[in-house]
Amino acid sequence: MIKPDCSQTQPSWSPDSNEIAFTNICGEDWTVCVLDLEHRHCRRLTDISEKSFGPAWSPDGKEIVFHSYRDGEHPSIYTMGIDGSRIRRLTDDPWGDLDSAWSPDGTHIAFTSIRHGYRDLYVMHPDGSNVRRISDPSGENRQPMWSPDSKHIGYLGWHTSDWNIYIFTLASDAIHQLTDDSNWNANLTWSPNSQQVAFERNSNHGRGIYVLDTRGGPPNRLRDSHGGCLNPVWSPRGNEIAYHRYGNGDQPSIFITDSSGEHTRRLTDLEDGHFHPLWSPCSTHVVFTVLQNGLRALYITDADDRRARRLLDVGPEHLQDS
Repeated sequence: MIKPDCSQTQPSWSPDSNEIAFTNICGEDWTVCVLDLEHRHCRRLTDISEKSFGPAWSPDGKEIVFHSYRDGEHPSIYTMGIDGSRIRRLTDDPWGDLDSAWSPDGTHIAFTSIRHGYRDLYVMHPDGSNVRRISDPSGENRQPMWSPDSKHIGYLGWHTSDWNIYIFTLASDAIHQLTDDSNWNANLTWSPNSQQVAFERNSNHGRGIYVLDTRGGPPNRLRDSHGGCLNPVWSPRGNEIAYHRYGNGDQPSIFITDSSGEHTRRLTDLEDGHFHPLWSPCSTHVVFTVLQNGLRALYITDADDRRARRLLDVGPEHLQDS
């Protein structure tokens, strides 16, 4: 169980959909934990004193990349085994490194760093070697997101007066600006075939979800995305997009729509606000964040119904160390 005065955030599914890594926050103590969904067993992988966060599974399911203050006052990037062993430091920059994202083929890790002034995007090998900057250093760049075929990295760049979407191609080092407008674009997600991206846009119509072909053409605003829709996430099967939506003064709920926006259904119906949906790799479940009494809790639901339950038991602390 977990202490009732703690928050759980930053979930990451294991490739086989059987476990979820997450960050457990209890005051100033940040730890990386893993929950076995079948046996309801939760284990802590990092020490309380190290302030570790942001776990992400390797594609082969054998390692977890994460960030930690364990060796200094700025966060560095580390990897470890799924039992918390074999911790290895990958970056050692005095300004700190964040937003690590493993390529789906397991050959690279993308991350952000302000080591050259602005926040830029970098890639490196999983052992920390061959670090190189891939974004335009003339502005701010963040939120790296690998295409499922591992050939491209989508990201957000601020180079004029607004956030736009850029695509970096690994083989050629080419950068392609996908959007070029005065709208605020954020939170992109790739289609499983690597040919489209969905993203959040703040325009005169409000905050909506758009879909854009990476090969060209105008973005398509999903028809049901009026009123305030955020954080789209494409399902691994490719037929649906989950997001959270604000109603008329209501708390946000999780919705699912097809890629055209024509068929939309509400997935969650709880009293508290629901945010940041995340599909399981097998597309059968969605984990999401619920804000309760100022704390964040992780919930899970079947993607085909609305029976949500809290992911972790809450009570006297009984969290096993690995």
